[in-house]
Amino acid sequence: RVLLLDEPLAALDPLARREFLKSLLDSAGATAMTVVLSSHLIGELARVCDHLIVIRDGRVRLAGELDELLSEHRLVTGVTEATVRMPAGTEVVTRSSHERHTTLLVRTRGALLNPALTASPVDLEALVLAYLEQPSDQARESRISRIVPEGRSA
Repeated sequence: RVLLLDEPLAALDPLARREFLKSLLDSAGATAMTVVLSSHLIGELARVCDHLIVIRDGRVRLAGELDELLSEHRLVTGVTEATVRMPAGTEVVTRSSHERHTTLLVRTRGALLNPALTASPVDLEALVLAYLEQPSDQARESRISRIVPEGRSA
């Protein structure tokens, strides 16, 4: 049994959202029902979701068990020179550079053993927004075609 809900929290005030989610969890637990919940209210989802799927432009950008995804991602800050080289197996999801330092959101299962870097946990909202902010494949292709002259490869 599956219950599919599209933006059920959007028109509810904070107290009503909390009560609705509590009732929903109680019902789902009592009936062993799977609930698929689509919502833009990311903070509310952190308390009730086991699994996360981030979709942008009709494509899955991120999917997995919520706790596992959060443990695999870290916010990393340091002087720009120290953030250029990440250990093998580390995926840089987003990069934001400022005058003297850079902040990265990275996905890795390994440790970042670099004393010049500070790693901290990422919250659900930062994680979701990072994947939603990534350019779509179509936009990326468009940018590459403007940068690379026709007939050459990127």
